Amino acid sequence: MNKVYTFFLLLILCCATASSQTIDELKTLFDNRQYGEALPQLKKMIKTQPANANLNYWYGESLRKTGNPEMAFKYLEIASKRGISAANLSLGRTCEALYQFDKASVYYNNYRRMLLQQKRATDEVDRDIVHCKMGLNMLQGVEKVCVIDSFVVDKKNFLSAYKLSHESGSLYYFKDYFKSDSISTATTVYENERQNRILYGGASANGTIKLFSRIKTTDEGWSTPTALPDVVNETDHVNYPFLLDDGVTLYFAADGKNSLGGYDIFVTRYDTNTDSYLKPDNIGMPFDSPFNDYMLAIDTYHNIGWFASDRYQPTSKVCIYVFVPNAAKVVYDIKSVEPSKLIGLAKLNAIQSTWTDSDKLNASRKELDKMLSRKSVAQRKGDSNNAFTFVVNDSHIYHEYTDFKSEDALESFKKWEEGQNKFEQNKKRLETLRVQYAQSDSTLRKNLSSTILLLERQQLEKEPILEKQTLLIRKLEIMKLTR
Repeated sequence: MNKVYTFFLLLILCCATASSQTIDELKTLFDNRQYGEALPQLKKMIKTQPANANLNYWYGESLRKTGNPEMAFKYLEIASKRGISAANLSLGRTCEALYQFDKASVYYNNYRRMLLQQKRATDEVDRDIVHCKMGLNMLQGVEKVCVIDSFVVDKKNFLSAYKLSHESGSLYYFKDYFKSDSISTATTVYENERQNRILYGGASANGTIKLFSRIKTTDEGWSTPTALPDVVNETDHVNYPFLLDDGVTLYFAADGKNSLGGYDIFVTRYDTNTDSYLKPDNIGMPFDSPFNDYMLAIDTYHNIGWFASDRYQPTSKVCIYVFVPNAAKVVYDIKSVEPSKLIGLAKLNAIQSTWTDSDKLNASRKELDKMLSRKSVAQRKGDSNNAFTFVVNDSHIYHEYTDFKSEDALESFKKWEEGQNKFEQNKKRLETLRVQYAQSDSTLRKNLSSTILLLERQQLEKEPILEKQTLLIRKLEIMKLTR
């Protein structure tokens, strides 16, 4: 009998020791932020110890950190009731991730009271409370956007999902463009169509990320980096620039006081009168969220845009959203849309709900297909197929760069080609805007009219310039041919 008793006692002690070791291992994983690795074991242990406050907190927080806020709530609530004060902060962030900003504010204020009782700093939770107010305001103005596609990609290679036309410029990783690993943070470079100007996220003197600009001065050299004005670079980290082909409108991401989550997307415009940029605006929902949202890029030639977000994604992944840019911002009427539906539209948890205009959707999908198959100017250089058709005279019709005999004519042609592509791009954009104008109400027409008038004026100015360039190219080439 004593042997049996001793055996069971040893068995209980072994199990207790093993359980203790497992909990210690899980705590180490959690403390090291290895949430994905901790989840399977936490899931098993929570079944055997459902009332354990620490296990509930670790499991709930790991679920939240790996993109499952809905599942996380139950376990974090148990942890909070069992005395884990940090669970209130996690519950607030869980509700915020679910766009339940009123509820999140309650949990944040509970946590703040606990901190005050313990005479601890409240700076972090104060910012969270401000974010809740900001989130509530953003929900009042969710933009109507047609999102034609979304897909998850590896975070480290997300730029490969962007299929911009040559006219819209190019995007690169800093380390690839500059052949340098001097910045540990992933930053990006925007290069314009003519490849003579770049905007990029670079390290500042104090180690934060700011936006810089450089101009190409010679075939081999670039100007000294110039930081963009403080009105753009006012926060700790500013990154992911994209300059619209108008050369004026700049999109970028920043993580400062006006950001709802980590990175939010902002837009500003260059003001020629002040030789600076206007105060940036947060572009709001559904583009921005309580998560990291960045790298918005728009191809106006095809009227297709992209942006990246890590909302509800594990650490190594991001979701790429492909959307149809609006000529002017139109928001949902909060009086006619159910709150739960409005939150769904803001979260973009079902992009099919944005497909309210089938003609627009189908036309945009065709443009996207065209964009994916269209060759850039750089790709066309060595193409044996007819890349273009340029009539020099009745005897000479060119289809490739190598057909030109005059170097001066070829260089002039390349400049003309860029201008002609831009001209056709704006022509197409005008057609789209005019259709939108005809179908819009008086408020939206007022916003569209200024854009249409500006484009029409630019087209009228550009057309005779292109005609003169065409005559010059022919003249230079014929001179070479007749020598």
